[in-house]
Amino acid sequence: MGRPIKSAIRNHYEYDKINNESKCKICSAKLKTNHGTNLKKHLELHPDEYEEFIKSQDKTFITTKPDKINASKFKQTTLHMTPGIRVNHSMKTLIDGCVEMVTVNGRPYSSFILHSQKIKKRNYVRKEALLLQNDIKAEVKNKLISLKVDAASRMNRGFLGINLQYFFDGHIKLRTIGLVELTEAHTGIYLKDVILETLSKYGVHPKQLYTITSDNGANMIKAVDLVEKEAFIELENEPESMLSSSKEKTNSNQADDTFDSDNNSDYENTDLGKINNDDINDLLDIVDNNEYDDLVETDSEQQNEYCEDFLLNIESQCVGDISIFTGMRCVSHTLQLAVIDCLKEASVNAVLNKVRALVKKLRNQTYMYLIKKEKLKTPILDCLTRWHSTCDMLERVQDLKVFIKNMSANDKKLKSFCLNSNEWQHVETIFKALLPAKICTKNLQSEQLTLTDFYGEWIACKFKTEAQHSSFAQKLLQFMISREKFILNNKVFVSAIFLDPRYKITLNEEQCLISIEHLIKVWIQLNKLQSDDNDNYDIDLNNQTSIDEHFDNSDSDSTDEVEQFLKSKSTEIETLETLEINSSQTSVIFTQIETILKNYNIHQKRINYKTDILKFWKSMEYTHPELYQLASVVFCVPATQVSVERLFSGLKFVLSPYRTNISSKHLEDQLLIRTNKLFEKKKTTTDI
Repeated sequence: MGRPIKSAIRNHYEYDKINNESKCKICSAKLKTNHGTNLKKHLELHPDEYEEFIKSQDKTFITTKPDKINASKFKQTTLHMTPGIRVNHSMKTLIDGCVEMVTVNGRPYSSFILHSQKIKKRNYVRKEALLLQNDIKAEVKNKLISLKVDAASRMNRGFLGINLQYFFDGHIKLRTIGLVELTEAHTGIYLKDVILETLSKYGVHPKQLYTITSDNGANMIKAVDLVEKEAFIELENEPESMLSSSKEKTNSNQADDTFDSDNNSDYENTDLGKINNDDINDLLDIVDNNEYDDLVETDSEQQNEYCEDFLLNIESQCVGDISIFTGMRCVSHTLQLAVIDCLKEASVNAVLNKVRALVKKLRNQTYMYLIKKEKLKTPILDCLTRWHSTCDMLERVQDLKVFIKNMSANDKKLKSFCLNSNEWQHVETIFKALLPAKICTKNLQSEQLTLTDFYGEWIACKFKTEAQHSSFAQKLLQFMISREKFILNNKVFVSAIFLDPRYKITLNEEQCLISIEHLIKVWIQLNKLQSDDNDNYDIDLNNQTSIDEHFDNSDSDSTDEVEQFLKSKSTEIETLETLEINSSQTSVIFTQIETILKNYNIHQKRINYKTDILKFWKSMEYTHPELYQLASVVFCVPATQVSVERLFSGLKFVLSPYRTNISSKHLEDQLLIRTNKLFEKKKTTTDI
């Protein structure tokens, strides 16, 4: 039994139960049903009767009635009489909330109304963006920073995303400094100009750049190379008085010459060393001209080979003795290329094509209904440019294996798409071989991933892949090893491993010397940038103890393959250290920082690979301040472009199909506020 009808609103209507209609006694309008809310809305069209009804409902209503009042004005008056909750807040709090609603939540400017229509609402967003720019500008002053750049398109518009990663106030900070709309052809020269122009807004000079992490695109490769040349020119024109002391400069240059003489001979002995600057310039010209497009269309394999050799040459060659700038590969993209190379095998591609045909057949309405009825997971069709989806497709097909066999027994059409026993076995083999790479890629998506964290994940991925003992897994392992050289030839990456006691034992003597050479240059550059700070440390070389004395390595797992691998390396190195110490004692020590690095190289011991390297160096801030400063620069180098990809993902919340005409200036301001606010909310900064 329903509730009795007591509302006085029905006194103004006649209800016809047969037709389920209510007829207004005032204007004879007919309304469907007898719902009180609909009747009340219609009565608002008759102000006098509606006022009488309100008086009967609310005894506190004002009894005075205006002489003449229309329906719209009366409605606004009654809305203000509705009881509400009062909140005390300042105008700044209100404006900040509105700015967050527009930028973070992606609402249009028309969503809020300010007290003064003379003030443009977009000015508040612009002011907030300028405040962020000033904060970032103050934080990056006289610091070595690392960049992450990538390009993407949205709503037929091209954009270049730029992230900064640097050390500030005991933390690794991640900042977005620009989402610049690209209005010209995406050549290397144009991208270089956009990057330098964006950096100039934040007072960042090319000499402050330490690394730029990008993908393997030819235009990105050239842009990085051109930025490197700009940094070299700026450092070359710098007066010698910027050095902390002329004596240290002279000694360090002598040490650099010693190291360079060894390294140059190594490069000359390799095929890579035969590539001269003319070859580089020729390839750069191809990238800027349309000849590169023709190369891609004619032979993609040849194009990939050219790009790999070209990027490896840039990474291995030094523009000048005073330059420390380095281009970095996105390690996640490198792993992806290794997997894609393996999936191009003819036998593997044939099986995958047959699986795709089977999945397409299963995705019609008939089979999808039966799959859902059986409470099974729906089949996934992969995307050719995303190998993760291929792994997911194979996994889902294996989950539906019993369903497919049962249905194909009675369905001749489905039976023609079904796989035989050998193909099912091949699918399982491919999936198991790809699973370690998939797990590794997921782990690489961490926003605070260091270069050595990636190195540990890479080693674990190789061990897990090798443990599959299948021909496909061994091929994948070989492709990973072939791609690995493009990463390990990078001086920044080797220097990061050198400063990580977890994995330093994997380096040979030559790589350790290269790392020491590079870190000396980094230290000199830090002194140049921080010439206003007179923080000189008095170092007692006789008191340089083992750097890992505060950490316990008792948490080792005897069944852990990575730990056993590192232990075996440590055993091999112990015999070499006794021989190297004697020769090191008689060598000439050129600089103070070189002495510290050599002592670290000789005396430090391995720590468990599960140790947090950032917390480890944080504990060494006062006992080993020089190494701590170098670690704060090296471990700030981003290994992947994950944050830039997330920047593009957030673009869809602002530049949507309903807001396609937003200008590039306003769009950049909104994305600048959105991404940096989200970074702060997620607390992505981590102690080092």
